[in-house]
Amino acid sequence: MSVIGFLMDDLTEKARLHWDALPGAGYINFSYDFPVIREIVPGATEQRLIDSGGDFSLTPQVIETAKKLEAQGVKAISTGCGFYAMFQQEVARAVSVPVVLSSLLQVPLVSQIIGKDRKIGILTWSRKFLGEQFFNAVGWSSKDIPVVVGKGLDEFPVWKKQIYNPEMFPELEASVVEIAKDLLKENPEIGAFVFECAGLPGYDRSVQRETGLPVYNLVTLVRMVYSGIRFS
Repeated sequence: MSVIGFLMDDLTEKARLHWDALPGAGYINFSYDFPVIREIVPGATEQRLIDSGGDFSLTPQVIETAKKLEAQGVKAISTGCGFYAMFQQEVARAVSVPVVLSSLLQVPLVSQIIGKDRKIGILTWSRKFLGEQFFNAVGWSSKDIPVVVGKGLDEFPVWKKQIYNPEMFPELEASVVEIAKDLLKENPEIGAFVFECAGLPGYDRSVQRETGLPVYNLVTLVRMVYSGIRFS
């Protein structure tokens, strides 16, 4: 059976357990009905991936880890963070399997689906650091596709602490819905949402229900890719 490999951030064990606890996250086994495996990219900390605006010096480690996944027999490679968008082109050239390093890859397709006169609302971990360089890295520009970025999860104390457990799920969910509803109120021409953050897919139905709009995320992307490489 085909397997999807995930490039994962270099977190402490405690932080990884908290991120893995998020329901429906795009990088955990329980989100799919096919096998996935994961490999940590050495040195890929939040500071280097996100806070720096994308540290391109990580490229050799990202490629090496992708090749490690390929050697294990994966049929496609994704990641546990949308900010890996910076490495999309380099990794795709370095391996021979399909590579989808960010849910932001879906933005051009979603734009065609909803019509180019409507905007796409992007929900992200960090509005402060998500910029044009990440969009360009996955093949599009906000100059050509109308997008608006909502408040970053890192602006909400409940997310910023990065300590997630079942007791906090309602508050986490409420904050995601708040971001989406506020963004739609400010931009009524939004026709769909794309979640950059790989930890958010479990909240897609809540946003769909509260806004009446379609939502695309890492899980929708990985499932699409899997449907194309499901040889057995």
